[in-house]
Amino acid sequence: MLKNYLEMMNMTLEDMKDYIYEIDDHDLSDDLEQCFLVKQFRMMVEERHDEFVAKAILALMKAKGFSAIEHHLIMINYFFGDDARVITCKRTIKRLVLSLDDPLNEYRLLRHIMDLDHASLIRALVDGHHMNKEQAAFCNLVEDDDEEAYDYLISLDHEPSQSLLEYYSSYSLMGYLALKRHYRQTTRLALSFN
Repeated sequence: MLKNYLEMMNMTLEDMKDYIYEIDDHDLSDDLEQCFLVKQFRMMVEERHDEFVAKAILALMKAKGFSAIEHHLIMINYFFGDDARVITCKRTIKRLVLSLDDPLNEYRLLRHIMDLDHASLIRALVDGHHMNKEQAAFCNLVEDDDEEAYDYLISLDHEPSQSLLEYYSSYSLMGYLALKRHYRQTTRLALSFN
């Protein structure tokens, strides 16, 4: 399920410890339990940087399903985002992700792989015909950007699904009413030309 990017980046120390337990098969319980602050924990991870990067990439490659892959990408970016091996791995994954025929999951993974803000990434996916405008509007709503969503919805030549419009109305009732008025006028114009 697609979740807000910023909410996913809000991690606790326990989330970080769980990830290291997940990728490392050595018994680190004593080392991890000695860390009471994020700074201490990051220093402990940095001491074994090369070992953890290799294990994190291996865990990412073994991950099954979009949720698991996304989880590993989030944690890898947090701990090892600037490592050359991680950058190379993300380039490879990017090519694979772009070959999917699943726009929402493409976006879901690419936002952790590419260094673009959500609006630019969505625009690139629409321009590259990987995503339609309704899907772009939905992704913008998930990212709490109702203005970008409105721009995609108003540019449609048809009325989007009722469920998408209702979802949009939970962000902007005035925008929803403006869209409904727009679609009614567009429909009347189309009928008058027929």
